[in-house]
Amino acid sequence: MTIKILDATVVSTATLCTPSLNFLTRCGDYDLRITPEVQRELEGCRTRICREGLRTMKPKHPNHKRVLEFLQARHPNLHMGELSSFLHAYLECQDEPCYFVTDDLLMRKKITEIVEDPMFIDLSGVRPRHLRHTGTVGLIVKLVEKGFISREEAGKLHADLKDSHFHASARVLEPLRQSATR
Repeated sequence: MTIKILDATVVSTATLCTPSLNFLTRCGDYDLRITPEVQRELEGCRTRICREGLRTMKPKHPNHKRVLEFLQARHPNLHMGELSSFLHAYLECQDEPCYFVTDDLLMRKKITEIVEDPMFIDLSGVRPRHLRHTGTVGLIVKLVEKGFISREEAGKLHADLKDSHFHASARVLEPLRQSATR
């Protein structure tokens, strides 16, 4: 079973930007997880499904809190939810198939910088490795490929995202549009 560590932007997109279908309810054999920090960010969410079906995973790594504080100080322009989700995926899922799912472009751009930072390596005790990551569009496309979402539903999700406050260029949305027409 593949683990998907979601940040708050992905959960809120699923519940607030895609009225035709909350795609998180169609994740089939994926193990959807959030961190306690993301759970706190979602506490004000009126939609019950915001947290339903999502497992909140407490950190097990002995230096998790210290590494998270380091990342917060080193990258103050990144939110705690993105940082905690990244850290959970990187530290806690080393031996399992796992994806970090975020729509925060800055966070995605910083992943390589973070994992190659000598202080991060020293604090975490984890040698640099590739972290698989994707965003809302990539997750939905995968769900279409696996048959959890129909092509018709993918077309509606594409329209929902295009017409909502979800910030993505036409280039980013194109794979979703294509998955609806294949």
